[in-house]
Amino acid sequence: AASGSQIPDPATVGHNDQIQRLAFDPDRARQLLSDAGFPNGFDLTVDVTNDQFVNDVGVGQAVAQQLQQVGINAQVRARPAAAFFDDGDKEFFIVGWSDDAFDFGRTAGNLLVTGAFFNDSQYSNAEFDALIETANSTTDTVERERLLKQANKLVMDDVGLVPLHFEGNVWGNAANLNFVPRSDNWTLYRDVVPGL
Repeated sequence: AASGSQIPDPATVGHNDQIQRLAFDPDRARQLLSDAGFPNGFDLTVDVTNDQFVNDVGVGQAVAQQLQQVGINAQVRARPAAAFFDDGDKEFFIVGWSDDAFDFGRTAGNLLVTGAFFNDSQYSNAEFDALIETANSTTDTVERERLLKQANKLVMDDVGLVPLHFEGNVWGNAANLNFVPRSDNWTLYRDVVPGL
């Protein structure tokens, strides 16, 4: 899996090469906790699925360990996806997202604009919302991409979400088959043809 510096992957309209991955800085994190009135940290439950993503529990445990390094008493609660998604009372959670439209405007409309259905992080920024609305109403593809890159930079500067990684896919193939994986990660049997 590749590290994620932002929500859209390089193939998605709105991916911004200017965004750098957040550095893990335990000293700065401890200082920020102290400045916020939590010099001794606090207790935190990291909610993850145990049947939805590749190594979902392991990823949750790694995140909890990093939180513990800065003084947050983080414990992982792993549950099947059905229970995880039915529970709206999560403090801190790890989920995945895939946008088969390869368009950050669609992703933002679902995850990040104020009041979006999947905006469980409750991110809200009027400037971001306006950028997405303007991008979604323009037919100029160059201008749309510029606006989406700007909105992407804004939400990452705000740390609206913390991208961890892009989950990789693995396919096996036989010498007598011609198969090229699709960019949307779907595997359609009609794409697998006998080799010559």
